[in-house]
This record gives sequence, structure tokens and C-alpha cells, in this order.
Amino acid sequence: MYNTYNIGSSREPILLSVFITSPVPARSTASITDPSNPTDWSAEVVRSNGESGDIISKPIGDPGSLKGKRLSVTTVMHIPGDDIETRKKAAECVGGGYLLERGVEGLKEFSNPCKTINDDATEVVLNIDAELE
Repeated sequence: MYNTYNIGSSREPILLSVFITSPVPARSTASITDPSNPTDWSAEVVRSNGESGDIISKPIGDPGSLKGKRLSVTTVMHIPGDDIETRKKAAECVGGGYLLERGVEGLKEFSNPCKTINDDATEVVLNIDAELE
């Protein structure tokens, strides 16, 4: 089940904000795909600047071009160090919050990203998807 965001008849560009909590540098990328077209490749619409992984109120597209599409936001963090237990603790501290705005729902928060930690806790990936209606 995907998250949903109702764009409705909005005329302003839809804005995305991403807020990452991480003890290590992070990189976030947002992309748009068309779920009705299985050969559609995702198109990157915005990425984070710097090492925070944050994206602050960036436009992801016009409502007409986004309706019926899927927004995916992925954040990747690489955790250094020799001690796996220390890396696991750092990985557990990672989290994210996501905001969409300017649709008919106004400001809507999504705070349930899927968190994947690899076996040796050297990489953490956060992912969240939202159907844009």
C-alpha cells in the first residue's frame, strides 16, 4: 500500500521537503515514475545539497504533469568504522520525515519510510513512495 497525496485542481508547483536524522552524511534523491507504464524510467526531479540529506521546499513538478504519477524519495547513508555493533547503533538512529504541499490536501507529512540496513550495517537506505492523485 502506497502513501497518497491529493493534488486535485492545484495550479501551483507541488513542493517536497525531506528532513533526515543521521549521525553520518546522507544523500537524498526524489524521482517521478508513471506506474501505468511499465517501461517508464524514473525521472529525477530534485536531490539534496550538502551532506544532511535534507531537501527544503523544492518544486517537484506542475500538478498536471504529476497527477497519476508516483513520487519516490530515497536516502542513502554509508556508515564507517570497524566495529559492527557501533555501526548497528548508528544505523538505528537514522530516520526521516517527508512533507508535500500545495495540493488540495495542503501540507501533508509522511513519517513512515522503509528502512533497510545491510548485513554488516555499513549502508542504510530510507525509501518512501507516494501516489500523486
